[in-house]
Amino acid sequence: MLDRVVGYSISPLLWKVIAKDLSAGRVQSVALRLICEREAEITAFVPKEYWKIEADFWKDGLDKFKATLEKYDGKKIELVNEDESQKMITELEHLPAILSSIKRSTRSVEAPAPFITSTLQQEASKILNFQAQRTMSIAQQLYEGVDVGGESSGLITYMRTDSTRISEDAVSACKEAIKQRFGADYINASTRVYKNKQSAQDAHEAIRPTDPLRTPESLSAHLSKEQLKLYTLIWQRFIATQMRAAKVQASIAKVAVGKAEFAASGNNITDEGFLKCYPHVNIPLGVKIHPDYRNEDELEHDKLKKTQNFTTPPSRFTEASLIKELEAKGIGRPSTYAAILGTIRNRKYVVLEKKSFLPTPLGNDVNHFLVDKFDTLFNVKFTASMEDKLDEVEYGKVIWHNLVKEYYDEMQTLISKVDVKKEKNAMIEETGIVCDQCQIGQMVVKRSRSGEFLSCNRYPECKNSKSFKTRGRWQD
Repeated sequence: MLDRVVGYSISPLLWKVIAKDLSAGRVQSVALRLICEREAEITAFVPKEYWKIEADFWKDGLDKFKATLEKYDGKKIELVNEDESQKMITELEHLPAILSSIKRSTRSVEAPAPFITSTLQQEASKILNFQAQRTMSIAQQLYEGVDVGGESSGLITYMRTDSTRISEDAVSACKEAIKQRFGADYINASTRVYKNKQSAQDAHEAIRPTDPLRTPESLSAHLSKEQLKLYTLIWQRFIATQMRAAKVQASIAKVAVGKAEFAASGNNITDEGFLKCYPHVNIPLGVKIHPDYRNEDELEHDKLKKTQNFTTPPSRFTEASLIKELEAKGIGRPSTYAAILGTIRNRKYVVLEKKSFLPTPLGNDVNHFLVDKFDTLFNVKFTASMEDKLDEVEYGKVIWHNLVKEYYDEMQTLISKVDVKKEKNAMIEETGIVCDQCQIGQMVVKRSRSGEFLSCNRYPECKNSKSFKTRGRWQD
């Protein structure tokens, strides 16, 4: 009801001000806002120059390791140009190097939780390059049933869930699958139980194979390539949940060269554990430091090398990172993310370039209008708090029609303040080009759902129009 109130009330305003067939949505418009604000950050970003000084250090016949200058005279150092970097090299290049500190520690990396809707969409995007809607479509097929040896069989549990709960029977079957595939010693000593988020509805189990003993290999002849890829990902993730932790040895080395301190760090996986089944957990390896290095070792080093670098702007949102951001901020529900991302693409508010979301001129126009006129409704904080209020409705703490009326009244107040004619005129961009048909009017840039176009400002008296492509500003 709340979503329809928003769509039915504000979408017609977009039709009048910008173009026909546009839409606004309680959650979709906030997702668009996040994309547009990120793009604005990227556009406004000014790179800063910085320089790094590195060298390879070693002792006797041990493997070399690369270390980077981090401190000078006990303070973090920032080199902002080549002259500063060269002066530092000149000071340090002939000084002895001492391994002032070498610290090693072993840590355990536990298996990630089984999939819920949002994490399945994120991982399928990153690993399989599936768009969220495609992931949900394939998961639906696996859930509804696939012909396996003459009978239709549902291969995964329900794919719209925000719960990481696993049934006892599934845990037992999971352990048996581990025993058969990897050996009993790969089973974790205790049964892992994953804690749900406070907002989780817990109506369904986590997304898992209905029968963990059905390996991807055993189903390969019955599934399409995409079905097999997604089933394999779900099966691997679930089996990993009851496998022993991976062991990682971390090494941190500090090298003193005069007043300067160079540093190197690295990880070495000493026990694969669950990674043998689910290798998609990123453990940065860094620099490999031989275990025979000791504190106070005298080291040799090659020539100190300086490199120019620049700070980089924040990354554009991918499907995976946008879903993660929406979930982290408590916006929407996991079951709606695929539809939300699909809508803003279908409305041509955004395009995917190199797997990242880029707002179109139309998307920027829509976002600018909504933020300017309805900021209190289409912002992250308000939308997240509304999700909490919707939960209170479910729990019987709030009467639903009181909540909707409160929202509706605020929205109508804001709508009443919009001067449609003024806003529509503000969207028109002048070009200074005389109309080549009527010779009286001037061509202006107007917007439609299909993009921008040139039109005579005497429309409808003169119906002259021309199409052209641009990135948000008029080009001759």
